[in-house]
Amino acid sequence: LKPCPKKKSPRAVEALDQKRLFSDGCITSATAPMSVTVTHQGRRAKIALGSAHVAVREVVARAKAHFGLEGSFGLRTTRGRRADVPDATAWAHTGLSNNCELELVRRAAGGGGAVRVAAAVSHMGSAPRTVSFAVDAGTSLAAVVERLVAEGAAPPDPLRRAPTVRVMRDRFAGEDLGRTLGDLGYGGGAAVRLHVELGALADGAAPPEKRPRDEA
Repeated sequence: LKPCPKKKSPRAVEALDQKRLFSDGCITSATAPMSVTVTHQGRRAKIALGSAHVAVREVVARAKAHFGLEGSFGLRTTRGRRADVPDATAWAHTGLSNNCELELVRRAAGGGGAVRVAAAVSHMGSAPRTVSFAVDAGTSLAAVVERLVAEGAAPPDPLRRAPTVRVMRDRFAGEDLGRTLGDLGYGGGAAVRLHVELGALADGAAPPEKRPRDEA
């Protein structure tokens, strides 16, 4: 194997032609930085992936931060047959190559369509109870937590039980529960799995719990 040229300085390495580095074996597909080119309204930016296992929605969040955007956005392919990239999918499972180009497009939040929710709910360390339902993409995490009462998976007043919602590796509590599913990158037609943890009532002992059908 041909030995790699010695590095004289970081600037000297950066000045070398990237094609030559690949041909010399100094950079391989396994060690090359992973990034994707994202465009938005004529602007372009290189967004680092960091790992092949990063979720697409995290790439969306980084692109939004770079362009200074708020609201619900998603990624769409720009070549051939244009298609939306599923937000919850890990990059390695999208079938897209590294260094590809995608477009950041706005997705409706308030009337963005239904998002399929699967929520595993644990109350004060109990075994999780899983329920599934659909809500609008503009629904906040707090509203999703309240919905769990009607689904029979949570006791009354869930927002007074210090709820914590985990989505993938991210945890949301307090004011962050005001974020919508659309804000997290889940538009109409998407599916999301939530892990919800509830504690005791904030003002002391919990009253006897009744299922929603018993309160009618």
